[in-house]
Amino acid sequence: MVCGDSMKCNDKLMLALAATGLVVLSFADAYATEYSAQPIAGNVIDAATGAPVEGAIVVANWIVEDPLVGQVQGSLELKEALTDRNGDFRLEGWGPTPVLDVEWPAGARIPPGQPHIRIFKPGYKLLLLREFTTTEYLDDPQWKGASLRDSYWNGKMVKLERFDGSLAAYAERTQYVLTGVGYYKCKWKKVPRSLTTLIREGEHLRQLGIHNYLPTLGELEKDALSWKCGSAKDFLSEYLK
Repeated sequence: MVCGDSMKCNDKLMLALAATGLVVLSFADAYATEYSAQPIAGNVIDAATGAPVEGAIVVANWIVEDPLVGQVQGSLELKEALTDRNGDFRLEGWGPTPVLDVEWPAGARIPPGQPHIRIFKPGYKLLLLREFTTTEYLDDPQWKGASLRDSYWNGKMVKLERFDGSLAAYAERTQYVLTGVGYYKCKWKKVPRSLTTLIREGEHLRQLGIHNYLPTLGELEKDALSWKCGSAKDFLSEYLK
């Protein structure tokens, strides 16, 4: 076999060996970086009263980044939880999950400072919790970081502030609850409580005459069918009761 490019030559040799049964190729092993995450537990209280906040939605988002341009490509994993009567929540751990080159840009990775955590309850301000991070890694396109990720916020108590502005301002702010969360295609099924809460809030605000861009069930149904994810109405029916 004659080949001028060593990398292409090596690929051809591996494929030839695989065809003879001398080697078994695992494309996941060859081209994937695997990540996992520890569970995250915490407690949410009212900033003014100190009382536990029940029914707040907590979403953790682990994003994937293109190492060449540093641009966010989407969410590798999403986890969602609801606070209980004591304000406690627990986001389950996950992984190992591969970042395959056939699904993401070559060399894609989870940057440091992940996950981004969002906490929201109707009537309150959206709370964004970010991890401590650095930008030094951007100089190294081969950087992958730790394969097992944890969160600074695990075990912490956080305060949720009531929204004290106008309904129009509340509607504008609330539309950002899922901004940056890659729930497109079929990943919307990972955040059903968030979506149903926003659908209800949008309907309530429109009934009060407040224009808003919160998602509607009709829009989500149309998108879900185009993504071939099945019916959003059927999937969310239990959450919309």
